[in-house]
Formats: sequence, structure tokens, C-alpha cells
Amino acid sequence: MSLVCGSWHGGTEPVIITYRRFLQNINKYRNPSTVQYSFFGDVKVRFDQILRPGTEMNNLHQTFLYLKVVSLCLMPSLMDDPNIPSDVKERAQGILNGCKGSSLGSYSDSAGVEVIRRHVAEYIERRDGFPSNWEDIILCAGASEGIRGTMKMMIKHDNSIKPGVMIPIPQYPLYSATIAEFDLHQIGYYLNESTNWGLDISELERAYDEAKEVSNPKALVVINPGNPTGNVLTKENIQGVIKFAYEKKLFLFADEVYQDNVYAEGCKFHSFKKVVMEMGAPYNQMELASFMSCSKECGLRGGYAEIVNLDPQVKTMYLKSISAKLCPTTLGQAVMECVVNPPREGEPSYEQFIEEKKAVLSSLAERAKMVAETFNSVPGMSCNVVQGAMYAFPQVTQSTFHPSGASSINMFVRKKATNQLSRLVEKSVHETESSSSSSEGDDKDHDMGDELFQALYETPRRNEKDSDLFKCFLGEKP
Repeated sequence: MSLVCGSWHGGTEPVIITYRRFLQNINKYRNPSTVQYSFFGDVKVRFDQILRPGTEMNNLHQTFLYLKVVSLCLMPSLMDDPNIPSDVKERAQGILNGCKGSSLGSYSDSAGVEVIRRHVAEYIERRDGFPSNWEDIILCAGASEGIRGTMKMMIKHDNSIKPGVMIPIPQYPLYSATIAEFDLHQIGYYLNESTNWGLDISELERAYDEAKEVSNPKALVVINPGNPTGNVLTKENIQGVIKFAYEKKLFLFADEVYQDNVYAEGCKFHSFKKVVMEMGAPYNQMELASFMSCSKECGLRGGYAEIVNLDPQVKTMYLKSISAKLCPTTLGQAVMECVVNPPREGEPSYEQFIEEKKAVLSSLAERAKMVAETFNSVPGMSCNVVQGAMYAFPQVTQSTFHPSGASSINMFVRKKATNQLSRLVEKSVHETESSSSSSEGDDKDHDMGDELFQALYETPRRNEKDSDLFKCFLGEKP
């Protein structure tokens, strides 16, 4: 960029000053140009069209969680309302007592409000049956921010070989985007679709061995329940992963955001923290970070990370790094308090809370079954049983399924979306083309006639017409 200025010292010729923008060369260790977050990428125009109906799907907010406790925190004068149950008032007052100045408008400590961190630790103890140190709990603006903050510890600012992070394929694009931004090396390991997106230890070995030639593997990410695959890992599978990570000296990232969303018969959520502790020495000394969030009300940005067995000096530096961001939103922290400290049996709000929770989970289970069954009823499509989370991940055989005039199934999905998806969204099923979520073999010998996309199912309770409408969207007669 050049600036033309007036003459100096009475001269007649203009002086041309060339200014080089500083931001051209500032990102030596970060690579924004390589960052891709595909869910917000090619589908942006279509999402602009369906975003509003997609976020107004008659999902019922938890009365205890949002309409009462958080309301009291924001407007304490409601404490005098005789119609508000006593347990709601106690939760809200406890949150406010932990805030500086008894107000959500105050900064908290960088790691979060202490009383909420203590309650998160108590929640983990109830869940796992093993102690949890509240000082290992870091509250964050959603699990995503906790994951990013923890992954920063992998950055190495020199010209040596890049640190590597192993992530599942198909994957949630937060990881690939963050790895690119932090100038780390992405190591993809492929989930096995034929075993309902299982995690094969032999595949971890393959990915690790290949990556060693170009990077220094430092961390292993596991998403359980799976996003976007909807699988739930067995305890035996988790034990195998832990042994692998221990042998390779890898830092474990356990993304457990959807731990409450398990539907399939015979499936059960097992936290990595619990399994590590059950396995005993030496595995219970491994470095592990697990993440949870108020994922069903994601705009409120509440989450936590439990980071165990960190070297004391590393932990000090980690806490120092998050202090630069001051603190996560206190509203999100209040929401996490409600997630980890819900009404207990015998309290006034318990019956309503349990009724609402069961209704939501039951509806999601029905919808998960409907989505998978509908995909499998369409020629040229297949979908594994959705065991958990909020996603189905079907495969489309392009040679059988004829996307008229489309060069790929992604283009077909976009074309269909333009005409029909808005009607489908009103019935509570989303789809997302998953260019970020290649499956096993996509980078090797995968048949390019087979492609996959992600479907997100949501409440309310299914309507009998939903399946027929879904088939119409897929080009089939109901």
C-alpha cells in the first residue's frame, strides 16, 4: 500500500511512502489460511436459509435449569417469589454466593467460580466412583474452548519436527481446524464402519507408525459417544486405547460431551477417567483431559475440562495461559452448575426434572432409530445403528443412488436442500454434508462412488409422517 504525501521542505515533488502491512507476516506459528471448519464452509448459503427454523424446533428447555435457576441468578429479586421452589432458590443463591459481589456480572477466577468447580468434581465422583480434585477442574466457554486451551500445550515454537495429534476419521472439524491453526500435525486414524464405527487398535498402530516419519506424536483424541458417527465405545475398547496411549506416551483427550445421550440396547457410557482409575497402576498416572459441556444449549457456552496428572510446572503454565482470557462467561458457568448439580430425589423440583429429562432422551432415541431405519430402507444407502450422541452417519453408493445432474453426493445434497430441506427441518431432521468427515479408506483405496454425509436428529417426539418426509427428501416414494 502506498501513501502520497505533500512535499517536504518546500519542494515541489510529492513524496511517496510505501507501507507494508504488518499482518502479512505475523503468523509464523499459526496458519489461519489452512484452517477449515467445513460445517461453516461450503454450506453457508444453505444454512442461512434454514438457520432460523433449525433453531426453533420446539425443543423444551429444562424448567429447573433455564427458566428458574438462571433467571434467579440474573434477577435476584425473584427470590421473594413464593411460587418458585425452594431448591431452585438454594441453587441460585449458592451460585451468587460464589460470585464476587454476589453478581454474575463480576469476573470470576480464570478457572471458574470455585463452588461450581467443586460441584463439578462431586458430579464426577458420583459418576465414576473415584475421587476428583476440584483444582483439576477448569470451567470454560463450552467444551470447544477447553479443548483448544488444552491443545495449546502441544505447541512447540521452534523449527524442529511438528508435534502430532491423532484424531478420529470421521471427525468433528473443531480438531482439524485447531490443529491447523496451532501449526500442529494432524494424524488421522480411521474408525471401522463395518463394526459400527469401532476403534481398532491396529489402526491406531498404523497411523502412529506412519506419522512418526514426519511428526512427533504427542496426543490422542477420542470422541465418545462419537461425533459425527453416533457410536459408543465399549469398556474393553477404551482399555485397549488407554494401553496404547500409555505405551506410546500420548496425552489423552477424551471428548465426552454426549455422555448422557446413549440409546442403543446394550450400550453404556464409560468415562475414560473411570476406566483409567479401574485399571490401576501404571495407567492411573497417565495425563488425561476429559471434556463435558451444556451441549444441548450450546449458545450459552458452558463447559468444563478435568485435567489430571499434569506435571506441576506444566499445570502452572496452563493456568497462566488461560488467565490471559480472564474468565469464561459466568452465565455459562451457572448453567454448568445446574448440569452437574440437578434436583435430587425428595427435592421439590425433582419429579418435573426427571419427567422432562426422560421425555427428551426418549424422543431422541426414537428419532435416532427412525433416521437409521429410513436410511437403510432406501436403495443405495446404508447406516449403522445410532448408539448415542445426536448424529447418524450414512453411506451413499453413488452408482446405485442417482443424484440427477450432480457430480457428487455433496452437490446432490445441496440441490435437494434448496428445494426440500426447509420442509424437512420443520420436522426436526437436519443434514450436513461431511467433507470434513471422510471414512476409512477415503485417502487410500476407498471407492469414490461411495460418499457419506451427516444427519442430525432432534426433538420433538417423532411424527409418523417424519419417515415418509425423510424418504421424499432422499428421492424415494414413501
